[in-house]
Amino acid sequence: MKKIAFLINLTVVMAFAATVAFADGPSGKPELPNFDKRTAVTNAVSPAKAVGLDPRKAAHDQLRARLPEVSVDTDPIVGSPKYISSNRGFLSGAAGTGGAVPAVAVEAIPATDTNRAVKAFLNEYQGLFGHNATVLDAAKVERDYVDAHNGMRTTVWRQQLDGIDLFEGILKAHVTKKGELINLASHFIADPTAAADKAVGDRAAVLANPPISAAQAVANAGQNVGEQLSVEAVAPKDAEPEGSQRRQQFTAPGLNEATAKLVWLPMDGTTLRLCWDVLLVSRSRGEMFTVLVDAQTGEAVVRICRTAYATPASYRVFTSDSPTPFSPGWSTPNTNQPAQVARSLVTLTSISDFASPNGWINDGVSNTIGNNVDAHLDWDNDNVADPGSRPIGTNRVFDFPLNLTQEPSTYSNAAVVQLFYLNNFMHDKLYDLGFTEAAGNFQTTNFGRGGLDNDAVQADAQDGILVGRANNANFSTPGDGSPPRMQMFLWNGPTPDIDGDFDAEVVLHEYTHGLSTRLVGGGVGISASQTRGMGEGWGDFYGIALLAEAGDNVNGCWARGGYSRTGISGPTFANYYFGGRRYPYSTQLSKNPLTFKDIDPTQASSHAGIPSSPIVGGTADEVHNAGEVWCATLWEARANLITKYGFPGNQLMLQLVTDGMKLSPVNPNFLQARDAILQADLIHNEGANLLELWQAFAKRGMGNSATSSVATANLVFEAFDLPPYIELAVAVDAPTLTWNSGGTANWFTQTAITHDSGDAAQSGDVADNQSSYLETTITGPGTLTFWWKVSSEPTHDKLLFAMDGNTSNSIAGVVDWQPITATVPAGSHTLRWTYSKDFSISANADAGWVDQISFAPPLAVALDATNLTWTTGGSANWAGQIGTTRDSVDAAQSGAITNSQTSYMETTVVGPGVVSFWWKVSSELGYDFLYFSLDGNISNSISGSVNWQLASYAVPVGSHTLRWTYTKDFTFSVGADAGWVDQVAVWPSMVTVTNDSGPGSLRQMIADLPEGHTITFAPNLSGATITLTTGQIPLSRDCTLDASALPGGIIISGNGASRAFYVQPGVTTVLNNLTITNCNAATAPQLAGYGGGILMEGELNLTNCTLANNSASILGGAILIRANRAATFENCTLLQNSAPTGGAIMDEGNLTANNSTFWGNTGTTSGGAIGLSSTATAILNFCTVSSNSSPVGSGLDLPANAALTTISNSIIAANSGSSSNIAGAFTPKGVNLTNGNPL
Repeated sequence: MKKIAFLINLTVVMAFAATVAFADGPSGKPELPNFDKRTAVTNAVSPAKAVGLDPRKAAHDQLRARLPEVSVDTDPIVGSPKYISSNRGFLSGAAGTGGAVPAVAVEAIPATDTNRAVKAFLNEYQGLFGHNATVLDAAKVERDYVDAHNGMRTTVWRQQLDGIDLFEGILKAHVTKKGELINLASHFIADPTAAADKAVGDRAAVLANPPISAAQAVANAGQNVGEQLSVEAVAPKDAEPEGSQRRQQFTAPGLNEATAKLVWLPMDGTTLRLCWDVLLVSRSRGEMFTVLVDAQTGEAVVRICRTAYATPASYRVFTSDSPTPFSPGWSTPNTNQPAQVARSLVTLTSISDFASPNGWINDGVSNTIGNNVDAHLDWDNDNVADPGSRPIGTNRVFDFPLNLTQEPSTYSNAAVVQLFYLNNFMHDKLYDLGFTEAAGNFQTTNFGRGGLDNDAVQADAQDGILVGRANNANFSTPGDGSPPRMQMFLWNGPTPDIDGDFDAEVVLHEYTHGLSTRLVGGGVGISASQTRGMGEGWGDFYGIALLAEAGDNVNGCWARGGYSRTGISGPTFANYYFGGRRYPYSTQLSKNPLTFKDIDPTQASSHAGIPSSPIVGGTADEVHNAGEVWCATLWEARANLITKYGFPGNQLMLQLVTDGMKLSPVNPNFLQARDAILQADLIHNEGANLLELWQAFAKRGMGNSATSSVATANLVFEAFDLPPYIELAVAVDAPTLTWNSGGTANWFTQTAITHDSGDAAQSGDVADNQSSYLETTITGPGTLTFWWKVSSEPTHDKLLFAMDGNTSNSIAGVVDWQPITATVPAGSHTLRWTYSKDFSISANADAGWVDQISFAPPLAVALDATNLTWTTGGSANWAGQIGTTRDSVDAAQSGAITNSQTSYMETTVVGPGVVSFWWKVSSELGYDFLYFSLDGNISNSISGSVNWQLASYAVPVGSHTLRWTYTKDFTFSVGADAGWVDQVAVWPSMVTVTNDSGPGSLRQMIADLPEGHTITFAPNLSGATITLTTGQIPLSRDCTLDASALPGGIIISGNGASRAFYVQPGVTTVLNNLTITNCNAATAPQLAGYGGGILMEGELNLTNCTLANNSASILGGAILIRANRAATFENCTLLQNSAPTGGAIMDEGNLTANNSTFWGNTGTTSGGAIGLSSTATAILNFCTVSSNSSPVGSGLDLPANAALTTISNSIIAANSGSSSNIAGAFTPKGVNLTNGNPL
């Protein structure tokens, strides 16, 4: 398992057996359950009743007729369509048209409306919702963002009345980048005004002066969670309530924090009550609660616990799962303990520059507080950082002593640094998975990227050490814009105690509670029983998957939280087998037998004979026990994807689970969350992994026929079947194709009669004048082959094969297995196999069978390179196939060869350019190879079991032969004994036109070329100007722009309206012999007003470049160097650029300039040529800074710390506007002159 301490939710710790005296709630108190009095008094509308009401039934029937596989789940309280989805596809086609939505409904919505697909669906099925799309006009858009990795757009609307939110009143929709409506979830009610007037009476009067004051509501809520609290003791912290919701903070004895605001609570679909939404933290319990108090009666109606249990800087930390890393754990129960490892001194700004643009610690800060997390001690458990408890790193090096044989209080600094490191690690990893600012992540500053600021994680290390808190961990998550809190405790099994801050699986588990709370259901929170169980399962899954390593045994046994459970019940406890759960996480049912029924107390099995933890007990529906079932299922899916793709399958599964959270409705049950993951694969991979995902869900009892109650109960029916279309795909050995069946009876999978001794598809049971068909759609050209067989009445009852309705083959009577080959023309075609009976008599088995269907596209098509001419040879030819692909469509596979043979394919291309391709091999490691060569010279090779890898190579000027060769040595065969190549592309790398876009343009080259390649310019463009007319060019991959061969170079003009380049985080760019001119960042999409010519959030090297006449309205007329980034200038000229600070360059990072000239630049406030921030560094060698102007530092404006700037052998002279050419301090080297005097 990967080694970077992470989390696992140990909180609300599972009910342990009596042999160990652990609390099953905070401070030894019994768990305070959630409650919702509406479920006790409301005659909830069930899904069955919902569709039985007009006009709801009519709308439901219409939807089902258009989309038979659609699922409509109804909210049991308000009766709205809680979740409308299909686990096989989307609700509409591209641009919102098709599927369940006719074109006329879409055309009624303006094409410019970004929510066209959603509104068309609402209008078309307003009978189902009780309202049409106009309801969105009065709603507040709470979230609206697009995921960068798949283009999916998420929009969340909040229903309001009188400027006050309806509790959980959201409507959430997801749309693909093609405009397909993925799913829709609604908790809207049809008429909020009528519903409020019905229950409240004089609404205006009650709103103006609620009978129950906010202070009284806080007191009532405090009493409801067990605090002795009177209204007189509640004091306002805010002088006045804020806004229509009258939001106000309060202080009171027994409460660490309390906020009250008004909210409308739907009692059913036609009744609203006005309530105070009180968010508080109980000091005695150490938990965060939401309590809804009726604003007219003072009654507590709903209670939800929000706490879930369970410059470069250097950090001395454990980068594995714990001080004694051992993942996977023992294969059988074993009390042996792994050896302790040493910590590592890790030096980094962040794991992801894009996730953490300012690094984990801001410039000028040297303690454990950053934009993502504030880590500190909280020994007295008062939710306030202990004084002086944020360790200070000398020169930003956080290296503190640690001796785990001593009491944890002796190494508290090391514990805080570990917790700081792990929280930041988690922030960056989840950011890259899509938990961004707009999605509701945890950051103090969101950099203008969406969401609400001021909610960095408050991470409490060694929490409660003075008041006896132990054997737990938790994470409390309020809404976006309010900071969550992580509390990590000690574990008192051995002596001395174990510090939970060092158990990475626990830390990551806890952080995941924040992830799921902010993502699931649009971020309204998690309160239902099944959803809370999945919250624990998600925590376990992320905690171990994010730490996993490529060499781990995918079918091993993972002991989640094994380190913190060391000695927890004495030396006989097998902590590195069981961890903190009943069973280890394993794909082996003999190790982890849990299936869907095990969340249902009426069905759960004891699994006699399988070792289970002696310290973990509790009922089946206890959230941690239910969570084990969910994580075990995700672990199965992960194993399937790793088996298919290699270790990249681990990251793919993390992505699908994260996207699945976003796609889930409010408080989903297990099956709704299952379907959300399946939909995520449809979006992200066009359904390429549905087979592997369904196999995992089916293995753990969540198969196609499984059913579940609403998420507030754990009543389930498990099933282990696959959807028929998946079973048929497996049966005919064509899982990459989408299959349908119909007629009087469907085809089905069976294993009795097959050609491959595995399984095959058999026609359905039909009578006279009936038929049964099997069909799929395929894109040609290519060659189709299959085996078929029939047993029927000769001549009259037939098995037929047709393409696009035209029958080409048929068999009748008793015909044993025979092969058929058919040519498929270019384009999309429907293939159908039909068993058809005439009007009388049945004979023999009266059925047809089909097996081993395969499709081979031409080599050029399979390689996605039809513009190239391909040849193949050797002992066997390469060929197209659809079984093993990178793009989920087709790929080329080497021919079947034996020892000492080869199979090659080749093409000829003309450079200069870059060839890129994906390749894969399954062979005998070190002996059988897949080679790529250019003109007979081997460029690279792969051998063994290598999953799909992207490769790219430069192609020089002229004609060149590219060859891929699979070759075997003289003995042995291992694996599939083949190589595969997919998605071959040859990109030109020479700019040939000055157009801003289109073929041959600089912008197009930068967008197309793979990582790390060089772009050159045609000789006839020497001295030419490329004018940017469509804005700045983003640089998202490492590249070099090289005009060094052109005597006149290349000029890039911003046309007075845009910046030239935006160098994105993590990207290194090299510019050679370019002139950047006439640029302005006033309207730039990132940091408008900063970096007129270039905004640099990556790394940049410039040689022989000129930056002239560029401007910025805030910082860096020519260029802004962001914090912790490095820029190098060699033989460059910067002239007549302007900005308030840093006329030419504003340096917040690290600047090096050699043999460069700064002339005529203007800093209207400071730094005529160059301005430096207080922590930036600069080195100037053999540079000239002259004729620049500024009122402060007419040439240079430097920090007061002379160690940050070095100037050697340079001239800083004849600058104007202030009395000094240089403001600030520096270190001189060599001979420097200013106005004729040594510096």
